[in-house]
Amino acid sequence: MSSEVKGIWFVSLRGYVERTSGPDAWLEFCEHFTDGTRPLVRDALPSEWYPERLLQEQLGLMHGVLSGGDDGAFLRLVEDVSVSGIGRFFRILVGLGSPRFAVKQTPTLWRRLRRGPSSGYVTVTAGPRDAVLEVRGFSFLRDRNYRLTQVGTLRGLLQVVRAERRSVEVEDAGDDWMRIRMVYG
Repeated sequence: MSSEVKGIWFVSLRGYVERTSGPDAWLEFCEHFTDGTRPLVRDALPSEWYPERLLQEQLGLMHGVLSGGDDGAFLRLVEDVSVSGIGRFFRILVGLGSPRFAVKQTPTLWRRLRRGPSSGYVTVTAGPRDAVLEVRGFSFLRDRNYRLTQVGTLRGLLQVVRAERRSVEVEDAGDDWMRIRMVYG
């Protein structure tokens, strides 16, 4: 079994697209998916597991179709979808803690959203004002959209916890790993 992701990835984008572009916009966006994946993504359920390749296809379409191929627009889109997709309970939970507390929860969040032998793992070294997050053993990081998605998702998390400063930068990356430095205080 390869890596699998929770359907919340697709449901979050659907909610965002429908809120920002109208109820028919999601169905229009789904027309860009391949015939075999279109119904899976279109009708995804938040708690079901789906092949990682579906998310890879979605990220490619988000970058190309929704962001016009612009990296900056894609990062803002991922950040906005992340902010709107963070569940109410998790928003309350991370809102009670510091940015450091929220960032230290990312390994758990990663494990809850991915599974399988090629799903990789995340470690975090967090201080009061900054942190280093590392993703290891995740071959989808070969895809540039995945590296950008990690940055956008972390920016969204820091926005939710109202970090004083929000800087998220890739320090280094390889085919199946990346190291990200975050400044939040």
